[in-house]
Amino acid sequence: MIIYTYQPLSLIDEIKSHGHAFVEFTKTNLYRQSQIPGKKMDAYYEAYLWMGMKLSEKTGVWMKGVYGDALDMPKDKDGDYIDDLGRKMPLLPFWGWYITDGKNQKPDRSYCFDGGGENDVMDWNLTRGETRLITLEIPERLVLLSDANAWYCALEGRPCYEFDEDEEDKNKRYYDLLNSMTNETDIERKTVMAQKLWDETVSSWDNILRLEGRRLRSFSTPVGIGLEKYDIQAAFPIIMKDWIKSVEEVW
Repeated sequence: MIIYTYQPLSLIDEIKSHGHAFVEFTKTNLYRQSQIPGKKMDAYYEAYLWMGMKLSEKTGVWMKGVYGDALDMPKDKDGDYIDDLGRKMPLLPFWGWYITDGKNQKPDRSYCFDGGGENDVMDWNLTRGETRLITLEIPERLVLLSDANAWYCALEGRPCYEFDEDEEDKNKRYYDLLNSMTNETDIERKTVMAQKLWDETVSSWDNILRLEGRRLRSFSTPVGIGLEKYDIQAAFPIIMKDWIKSVEEVW
């Protein structure tokens, strides 16, 4: 399948040199977050880790399979890398576009998100003159597609009921429980309620992987009412040199 991805020249050079490239976990902001003692992981960390896990579940490619014993990270009894909660660590994906504005087409510049921010996954910057748009042909079994608009539910740490017919009822139940938890004074009960809320939130994120049935929302703009574009993003574990069909300048 044809996937488009914005990447820096440094990565392209690596692919040319080695024939492939993975996302190097130790060079990501997610890794740096995980190394801060007592650091509470935020919604971005949990969202990207969740997507990585979903991709690893589909492809069977986990962090251990790529890094072997090279990383100084905790492992479980089977030798798999784990995080501080004991979760098996996935191989973090590359990101690209499958559908933009309803079509499998080359995305315009608005779909190139500049890197380097505190919550960005990779630590490189996509900057003028150094960024390229790569067209890839990737085997479908190695690609996980998801709704780019619904993805913001995970990034913001909230549930995704936007495909469900009873979306309004589910949102009401969720926020009723959230308000009850906020007003709870018993610490133990509050902790239990918070965990229940989080479990409910994460379980609803499977809706992000649904590609049909979501209602595109309208929103206010300076020039009137706008409508969300139908955008489908792609996550994939590796870029192979043989997959590259074209490399183009962005500006």
